[in-house]
Amino acid sequence: MQAGHEFILLNVASFLHHVFVMSPDGQYLVRLLENIHRLIPYYMIKQTLRVGNAATMINGMVRLVLAKLSVTAMTNWIGLTNNSNDGMNLMQQIISTILAWDTAEFQKRASKLESSREAPDKKVMKAIKAHVYASRDRHEAARNMSIQEQKSIIAVILETADTPIKPEALKDQQHAVAMEYYSTYLSIRDREEITKLTCKSNPDVLTAAVRDCVSAMDPVIRAIHNAVDLSGTVTDAENFITDLIKASKPKKKSGRKSRETSKEREANTNNVETTPASVIDTDNGDAPTVEDFVVLLRKHAPSMHRFLHQVTKNAPDLAHDYLVYAKRMFGEFKADDQNREGGAGNMTAPLHALFSSLPAEKQSELKPLLDEHATHMADLKATSHSRLDSIMNSSSANGSTHGPGMYLNRWNALLDSTLITPATISGPVRRGWEVKGELDGKGLKTSSVLQSSKGGKTANGVSLANGLGDATDRKERKRDGLEEDKMVAVWEAMRDGWVGVCRGLEVMGD
Repeated sequence: MQAGHEFILLNVASFLHHVFVMSPDGQYLVRLLENIHRLIPYYMIKQTLRVGNAATMINGMVRLVLAKLSVTAMTNWIGLTNNSNDGMNLMQQIISTILAWDTAEFQKRASKLESSREAPDKKVMKAIKAHVYASRDRHEAARNMSIQEQKSIIAVILETADTPIKPEALKDQQHAVAMEYYSTYLSIRDREEITKLTCKSNPDVLTAAVRDCVSAMDPVIRAIHNAVDLSGTVTDAENFITDLIKASKPKKKSGRKSRETSKEREANTNNVETTPASVIDTDNGDAPTVEDFVVLLRKHAPSMHRFLHQVTKNAPDLAHDYLVYAKRMFGEFKADDQNREGGAGNMTAPLHALFSSLPAEKQSELKPLLDEHATHMADLKATSHSRLDSIMNSSSANGSTHGPGMYLNRWNALLDSTLITPATISGPVRRGWEVKGELDGKGLKTSSVLQSSKGGKTANGVSLANGLGDATDRKERKRDGLEEDKMVAVWEAMRDGWVGVCRGLEVMGD
């Protein structure tokens, strides 16, 4: 039991380290989590969860999170109006506020790009902006043209604009500015569309979906409410998120004095913050290690143990139901007990039958690729085990920047094999692994034209944290991206049969 507990803990720590530290968008996710954490009304939630009656508690939480407090909502409730667009509830207000803060930062970056010394002509910027807000079909057509003609997406946009512009007129530096401007406005549009869909849609799909989820989980919520002190659980979750944010930020270098003012210290103590967290809030320092996240999880593990103990002790029927579900779920992936074959569990036989249905020539063509992939997976497993051993037996003061978890590589492979527009006006289409490292871990490009030429710092004073995207990481991403390209041929050959198997399993499940 102890070995299983440590195995889970180390793998979760590795996953958190990978998401919040090693990922190019890691520090952006930390900033996003910090802003959400500051806006959640934990005190009101804890007071509502203290209500003894389960039905009253559920109704109170639904009202707290989903009630729309606006003039239109009030007049609709009274009966004076019947307007479906009655404002936003607390959950939607948090979402829209977070995305608005994000959009504001991207707008500032876009304005700086427009006014930069190397910026192209205004008509170029106007054409790019018009394309960003064009239809999906136009976006797909531009991407396909970029792939087929081996041209930069900027060149395609300028050539297909309402008033065509010759892309050859752009200098290399101007093309780089245009590329970053395009990327920035894509980020702005994404956030605007998410806000429109989740917070301003008519009818309000998100609120209805949350209400349906609460209704569906009503028996489970009642059982947990009767078995566990949910108010204390929320307090534990709040403390964990606070420590997670601190652990995910670069550590201050030794010998440096804190510049935190008494006002800032009081605000942090009371969890009161009126301004959004920004990339400029991240101090220079050493990147967190996997061991830092192991310490974090061990610190808060007793909270999880207490929650699980209360559920299993006070709600045995609920605990039994989830135990049966877990056993059946993991049983689907279980290999044969005798020869340890069948790595796909219950899907092994359908996959073998699917491969056998292919023509003999196709099988001979795909077998070397599958053998190479099996070797690749074995190498990933061995690497994961060696890193697990190194962390468990670690005596180094520097810590580990890479943790266990072979499926983190499989996750990265999907991103690293993604097609990326050429870096120049004309040139080969790149893969995801070729542009990894362009983000500095704080949501800013290391090759940004807004970056100052001194000290490796960006214009707002942010510099890179040591250890992000190191040589080992770049080497593994390239390897995984190339491996994913090889497997595309296998999945394309087995596509029709695989779709048929999945549909058959879906019918059997129904």
